[in-house]
This record gives sequence, C-alpha cells and structure tokens, in this order.
Amino acid sequence: MNKATVWQFSLWNAQRISSKFYECSNLLADLNPDVFCITETWLQQGQYIDYDSYKVFRNDRIGQQGGGVAILIKAGIRPLKVKRSQGGSNVEWLAVLLDQKGKAPIWLVCVY
Repeated sequence: MNKATVWQFSLWNAQRISSKFYECSNLLADLNPDVFCITETWLQQGQYIDYDSYKVFRNDRIGQQGGGVAILIKAGIRPLKVKRSQGGSNVEWLAVLLDQKGKAPIWLVCVY
C-alpha cells in the first residue's frame, strides 16, 4: 500500500503583505507549510512578492484598495490547474489543483 501524502497547510490574514515581507518570511520558516494561503494581500498589478522555495499564485482585487488572495506552494508540489474569481463580486477566491503523485488530484481553494 502506498503511504498517504500528508501536506501541511497554513492560512494567514496579512492585511497588506507588501509591508510584512519579513513577518511572512518568518512564518514560512517557522511553520514550513507545504501550502500557505494568504488573505487580504492588498497587492495591485505591478507589485510582486517572491519567497524562496515557493511558487506564488495570486488573485488581486483590481481598482480598489484591500482584499486579494494568494496561495504559496512549495516547489516540489506540482500545480495542475489554476482558477480565479472574476472582478465584480464581493467574494474573491483562488483555486489550485494539486497533483498528489498517483492519487486523485485535490483542489485547494483560498476564499476571502
């Protein structure tokens, strides 16, 4: 029998991640999650975040301050598909289909 894949997931409400780069870096170092969901990124087009060993997927709130979600996935985990909510709704979400290596893939959804 194959050993089950066990991933560690974490969630953080950042309330403006651009001003909390080191706080986020410390959380990633301390918790070492495989998948890290972030709500209230407050990022806009042209702003970037980058963390070693993680792929960053995001869905920014366009045209307004606040909001936005991101999912950081460790480099060894393969995302198969990414879906995002469209603007014009008061619910923002980002979904990533994760490959479980030989098992059925799983959707991870971060909603704000």
